[in-house]
Amino acid sequence: MSNFETLFFLMVIAMEKVKEFYYNRLKQLEVEASRLKKKSRYILISRLVSFLMILGCFYIFGITVTSALIAFGFLMVFLKLVAISVDQKKRIKFNTSLIQINQAELNALDGKWSFDSGKEFESSIHAFSSDLDLFEEKGVFSFLNRTSTLKAKKAFADLLLNGNKNVEKFHQQTNGLIEEMTWTQEFRAFGDSEDAESDWVKGTASIDVNIWNKLEVVILPLICSALIILSVIGMISIQVIFYFTSIFSFVILFRQKKMNSIAATFLKNEQKAVIMLKRADLISRLSSDSRSLFTIEVDLLLVAMRNYLKISNLLNARNNLLINFFLNTLFGLDSYLKIKMQKWKLAFDSKIENWENELVDVELVICATTIKFNYPTTIHPNKCNKKEIEINGLSHPLIHHLSPVVNDFKLVDQKSFYILTGPNMAGKSTYLRSIGLSIVFANAGVPVFAKNMSWSGFKLFTSMRNKDDINTSSSYFYSELKRLKLIIDTIEKKSDIIVLLDEILKGTNSIDKQEGSAKYLLKIKRLGAKGVIATHDLKLCELENEYFENNCFDSEINDDQLHFDYKIRKGICKNMNASFLMKKMNLIDE
Repeated sequence: MSNFETLFFLMVIAMEKVKEFYYNRLKQLEVEASRLKKKSRYILISRLVSFLMILGCFYIFGITVTSALIAFGFLMVFLKLVAISVDQKKRIKFNTSLIQINQAELNALDGKWSFDSGKEFESSIHAFSSDLDLFEEKGVFSFLNRTSTLKAKKAFADLLLNGNKNVEKFHQQTNGLIEEMTWTQEFRAFGDSEDAESDWVKGTASIDVNIWNKLEVVILPLICSALIILSVIGMISIQVIFYFTSIFSFVILFRQKKMNSIAATFLKNEQKAVIMLKRADLISRLSSDSRSLFTIEVDLLLVAMRNYLKISNLLNARNNLLINFFLNTLFGLDSYLKIKMQKWKLAFDSKIENWENELVDVELVICATTIKFNYPTTIHPNKCNKKEIEINGLSHPLIHHLSPVVNDFKLVDQKSFYILTGPNMAGKSTYLRSIGLSIVFANAGVPVFAKNMSWSGFKLFTSMRNKDDINTSSSYFYSELKRLKLIIDTIEKKSDIIVLLDEILKGTNSIDKQEGSAKYLLKIKRLGAKGVIATHDLKLCELENEYFENNCFDSEINDDQLHFDYKIRKGICKNMNASFLMKKMNLIDE
């Protein structure tokens, strides 16, 4: 068994253990789903019985004080069962989300991932995103993405496109959560809500608490209590209370419209607060070591969101006309709520954005942790001081599970640029993209699909898939020239650039192409850039010297069959296969 076959065998064994984890989780969750559904049926039956008992009391005992008391008791039971039923629906939804997560991971391990592709982040002018299939359907972003909120999805796209400012810390967090995979799934399941994607509504300007509001919440309950006591002891008529509440109800009606507007603005954050509370609660339950990976003020966040939801519950309750009327006339509910909302915003508004960003950071770590867990042979690269890069056992992440073929890549010392030749379908483009993605992943802090890697934090620039632009009357060739110019400009500004080029200057004749490509490479040499160019022009191989090195992929034709080993080797390719393939497809004669 070759080293590559051994590596592939070990990889398969490791991934089978990962699959076993997800299979076992699915079984547990399906058992729990069955239990929850059974309990839900019992609750539904109990609700129906309690409701019928409310009606039955009056049928059995007639309309009496006794029947009213018994009916009231069953009403309390019914309302409690309604609350339990709502909670049960949330549990069922949460459990269903966990089932979907585990099934999606199993599908991903079989090469059938279907996570959000992030197509909206595609940019043809970006340094590498189009060339590396980052945001294609079933592309790289879809392969990696485990975010469940819009903010986190945007942040993860930015991480891949622009790199991570603290790669070492990100690695520590990723490794720290490997033993918390069940926890990471719960964190993901608590984030699936389209209603929570808008920005948090901040500011206290609309909540204009005045001196009357502050007096009302103190004086009004005292006045109402005094009137009730005086009425009970017979010093005043019950009509006095009626007149007082009637007059004050006009005051309530007069200010209802404005208060409704304030309440609606405050409640826009309700679903977001629910998610933040549940996620903060999850973080609080982590082991002390795992919790220390994150700097978020969990205890303060829990207090803030719990207080917010208490206010929200009262704001929702005031939508009931009876509750609104009695609590406002007796206790000044609206004034009380305005004071509470203003205090809450003054205490926590300035902290919300930071808390949101920190929770987003947890989602990003979970993306990397899930990849590291699913593919145990992936690695975190080492940062080196020299401007060089070395990767052993490199593979393309999207075909990692299909083939044992891996290759090495090394740009150290004086050898700074590969001229890569090879026949069609031999693996040149896949190799270029594997190199590019390893750099993107390393810069982002995402586990790299390789045996080991060291790099000095190179930035990446590619020119592999240029397109003409009808809207700007830009030909394919001119579009490519602009791309090549952008690369030169970037190299001149930054010296730590790796360039990946695939068959440049395809839009011109062969002599022009050879001469132009050679001169372009020589300019890159003068500017000191590192990289790889894949080409069919063997003439470029004559540039080989202490700076340029020839490498190739090759193929063999045995028994009228074309064979590839997809292994890179030093030198120039010896076999081309275009004529052979055209002949096999009856495109040309003998």
